Amino acid sequence: MRADTLGVVLAGGLARRMGGGDKPLRMLAGRPMLAHVIERLAPQVAAVAINANGDPARFAGFGLPVVPDGMADYPGPLAGVLAITAAEIFVLAKSFAEAIENADLKAWEGVESAGGSCLHACRFAVLPQVLPNILSYLLLRFEVNIRSASVIGFVGAGGVGEELYKVISFNYYEEISAIVLLIILTVAMVDLLSERLRHAAIGRLEAAR
Repeated sequence: MRADTLGVVLAGGLARRMGGGDKPLRMLAGRPMLAHVIERLAPQVAAVAINANGDPARFAGFGLPVVPDGMADYPGPLAGVLAITAAEIFVLAKSFAEAIENADLKAWEGVESAGGSCLHACRFAVLPQVLPNILSYLLLRFEVNIRSASVIGFVGAGGVGEELYKVISFNYYEEISAIVLLIILTVAMVDLLSERLRHAAIGRLEAAR
C-alpha cells in the first residue's frame, strides 16, 4: 500500500444496459457491485473516496466520503462525444484550410475564364484537387478518435472504453481480449477504407486531367 495514493471509485453509472438504476448498487453475487470494487481497491491505496452525483446518503453504508462530479446530472457518453468534437473541429478546420491553400489556382482561373461562377470554380477546380487530402484527414481523425474513445470511456464518458473498464475491473479476460481485438480490427478497417477512398479520388482526378 502506498501512503500517498488516494483511490477514487467512479460510481455514477445509470446502468442503462442493465435495466436502469444505480449501477454501483446493483447486486452481484449477493453484494453491491461497489462493495466488490472497494474490496479490491482498498488494500492498494491509503484511502478511498466515492465519486457520484445524486443523494450521497445512498452510499452511507460504505463509510466513505462521497465527492460529486464537477458536471451536474449524468452527462454519460454525450460528454465524451462533445469532448472529441470540440477538439476535432479546430484540427480539421486547420487541416482543410492548408489543403485548400496548396491547391493549384490555374484550374480556378480556367473555370472563371470559361464563364464559370465562384461556386463552379470551387466545385470543378478546387474540390477535385483537395478531395483526397480531405478524405485522408477525416478518416485519420476518425481512426484516432476510435482509439481516444477507449481512453475517454475509462473516466466515465461511456462507450467502448466504459465496457473495457468494466471487464478489466472484474478480470473477465475473454471479454477483455474480445474488446481489444474489436478495437484493433475497427482501426485496421478504417485505415483500409481510407486507402481505397483516397485512391478512388486520386483516380478520378487523374482521369479528369
